[in-house]
Amino acid sequence: MSLISYFSKESLKEFLRRSNYWAKTNRNAYPVKIYRAISELYEWVDCPCDDDCNCKRYQCEKHLIRKPGVSFNKCYEHFLKCYVDTKAHEAVRDGRETGRGKNAVLATERIRSDWARISAVSNKRHLLCTNWCDPLHESMAKEFRPGSDTIYHAKWLSILCFDAFNACDNASVALFRRDFHKPPSYFVMMNRVIVFQLRFLMA
Repeated sequence: MSLISYFSKESLKEFLRRSNYWAKTNRNAYPVKIYRAISELYEWVDCPCDDDCNCKRYQCEKHLIRKPGVSFNKCYEHFLKCYVDTKAHEAVRDGRETGRGKNAVLATERIRSDWARISAVSNKRHLLCTNWCDPLHESMAKEFRPGSDTIYHAKWLSILCFDAFNACDNASVALFRRDFHKPPSYFVMMNRVIVFQLRFLMA
C-alpha cells in the first residue's frame, strides 16, 4: 500500500486544510498568490467535452482555461510569486545558473525560448477528462523525469495548465516517485496520479 492511499478521505482533507493554513501564513503565502494567479491568468468556461468524456461521469460543468493572449512576462511574474521562494527571486530574475534558484532559471529559459508556440496553446481539459492533455504539453511533460532538479519544470507546466499538472516541491516529488514507482517521465507520473485519483473518487 502506498503512503498516499493509506489515509482516508477525511484524513486527507484535514491534512490539506492544515497545509494550506500554514502555507498561507509563511513568508511566501503561496495559497493567496495561487488564487491571484488563477484570477489573472484563467477564466471559467462551460465544459467543452462530449457526453462520452470521463469528466461527465462526475457532473462536470466548468473548465478552467488559460485566457488568450497572456504574455510571457505576466506568466513569469506569477510563476515567481507562486512557486519560487521570495529569497531566490533576485537570483532568478538575474538569470544566475548557479546557487539558489538555478533550477528555476533553467526551467524558465526552456519556456521563454519557445513562448510563441507555447502561448498559442491553452489546454481545455483537466485530469478527469478522457483525453486530459493536448499534444504540446504532453511532449513537454515527457522531456523530464520527476525529481528535485526538475520541480520547476513541473511548476511551469502547472502555471500553463493549472487543471492538468501538479506542481511539486522536494518533499512531494520524493513521495510521488516512491508511491508511483519511479516514473520515467513527469507525464507518466501524472497518468499514474490520475489512476489513483479515479480510484479515490470511486472509493
